[in-house]
Amino acid sequence: MKLFRRKEDVPIRQPHITAQNDSFSFRRSRTLTGSASDSVTSVVTHRDRSDLQSPRMKAHALRQKRRHLALILGGCFLVCIGLMWLMSQFVFSTRAVIVGVNAVDTGSYQKTINEYFGSHPFERFRFALRENALIDTVRSHHAELDSVTIELPATPLGASTARLVARQPVVTWQLGGTKYYVDAKGEAFSTNFFAEPTVAVTDKTGVKPDEQGSIASTRLLKYLGRLIGKIGQGGFKVVSITLPPLTSREIDIQLEGRGYPIKTQLDRDTSAQATDVINAVKYFDTKHITPAYVDVRVSSRAYYQ
Repeated sequence: MKLFRRKEDVPIRQPHITAQNDSFSFRRSRTLTGSASDSVTSVVTHRDRSDLQSPRMKAHALRQKRRHLALILGGCFLVCIGLMWLMSQFVFSTRAVIVGVNAVDTGSYQKTINEYFGSHPFERFRFALRENALIDTVRSHHAELDSVTIELPATPLGASTARLVARQPVVTWQLGGTKYYVDAKGEAFSTNFFAEPTVAVTDKTGVKPDEQGSIASTRLLKYLGRLIGKIGQGGFKVVSITLPPLTSREIDIQLEGRGYPIKTQLDRDTSAQATDVINAVKYFDTKHITPAYVDVRVSSRAYYQ
């Protein structure tokens, strides 16, 4: 018989978990939850809400709900702002106005612009508008217009303003029953909203008016407008233009305050020829020379008699 017996190891009892007691059994490393409500009489009162929330868990859940609701409201607010911005950029209708011209019927211009938007509906949004395409379309129907600018209304759903800039003529040409106008860019048109230009073309070529295609060519009209514009930028004013007989390339011009004609050439570059005219006239003014005529048809040369 041993005085000291070794105590036999007794196994630790483990709880037997079944499907019936799993919902309310307590386990190691689990948080005990409960409720401060007096209406809860038992842990298993509601099977579908068995994990009863503590006040801390409730506050956490409420914060999540508030955050979710704030995100939804913020998203709705941004959507509303976006819709309002799109509406402010949309051209619902247009009202045509010619800058610097009053009491003019702009119905035809307004119709052309509306037809363009009708064929290009997405371009009704101001940010998607191709201004060059719009201007080219309007010019193809109305050559007297130089530019078109669409201005959005101050309030959504209002009528937008189409500001039209008309061409200002620098020379006129009466040919048969048609009067042609040309601006400083060399563009020809037949409708003028401003005062009649003082520069007129005198045709001495002998070509009959019914042969308009050989006289009033696009090239010649562009040349006349650009030449007058370039010379005007140099400080001189053209007062008359003459197409002399027996030639189809020579164009004689006369400047204000100078009694002699200046012979120019249609085939030469407009800017270079205008520079030659300006330099020649300044030279004659400085030397106090009054020639019978001046010929600048040759590049960088000026002949006079």
